[in-house]
Amino acid sequence: MQFKRDLNDIVAQAIMNREPVIIVEGKDDHQIYRAILHETTTNASVYQVNEFENYGAGCDNVIKCIAYLQKKIEERPQNIQYILGIIDRDARPYRPLQETEINYRTLKGIFILKYYSIETYFATSHNLKKLLARLTYVSENDIPQTVVDLLIDNIHATFDNLYWISLEALRNACDTKYEAEIGYSEHHNGRGVVEYKAQQRLLSQILPKKEALQVFANDTIGVSIDDLKLICNGKWYLFNYIYHANSKMKELSSACKNQRFQQCSSCQVGNFEDCLYAMKTIYKNNSISSLVDEIQTFIDREECLDIIERIETLA
Repeated sequence: MQFKRDLNDIVAQAIMNREPVIIVEGKDDHQIYRAILHETTTNASVYQVNEFENYGAGCDNVIKCIAYLQKKIEERPQNIQYILGIIDRDARPYRPLQETEINYRTLKGIFILKYYSIETYFATSHNLKKLLARLTYVSENDIPQTVVDLLIDNIHATFDNLYWISLEALRNACDTKYEAEIGYSEHHNGRGVVEYKAQQRLLSQILPKKEALQVFANDTIGVSIDDLKLICNGKWYLFNYIYHANSKMKELSSACKNQRFQQCSSCQVGNFEDCLYAMKTIYKNNSISSLVDEIQTFIDREECLDIIERIETLA
């Protein structure tokens, strides 16, 4: 029989060996934070919180775990350098703390992301360029910014719908009595929030509430569409980003031939059938979900700087 890890033993070893412990919400986060760790000079171990006895997966359990470790942190000032729990921002800043909840704001050794959740950190032109190089034959260094700009051109036009959907989910998270059309846990991978038919059905239910949602946004929680990354589920945001870019990726070879941007070396000499912007066969029929997974293997150091700098404060 396999036994879970003993939290006290792991933390004691971390302090003794001077190798910090980073505790994350679940399996989706483990690989991401291991990759981010490579961008730092810190030698640390990353654990999913549910690897420990008496803890399940998720944000609440990371908070519970770090709350339990407060005595260990307070034993010696140096111990704060060996313990870090990382959690998504989620909807917490917008809803009142329940009597039964731990006050995460007062905990030492916890770090809260700047966006609703980690996936939003991957929706950048830096990562999109890397993804394009993975899917096609063109070298990353040969992709001009004009091509990346073309892929995300007019993406802001999609934010309005995402904003109203996110507001509906946020109000649901803040008011247990509210009869919502969607919650953050629904359509968790983003498909039903982004794909046209499903999104239109959802919006047809939400937009009649638009005026009330606007009052909620302005007067109750003080957000606007400029705060979309703070209130939009990161999976929805990233799925929308890739969904928008993917259709244009498939047109790049034709655009290159027609000189809509600086042509690749093949098209410059008329070898249009060998255009470097053609999709590799293995990726031609890839789903949006698989591309979302793919882009999360790249780390945009500038975007992730808040996480990197916090990890760098560890021993």
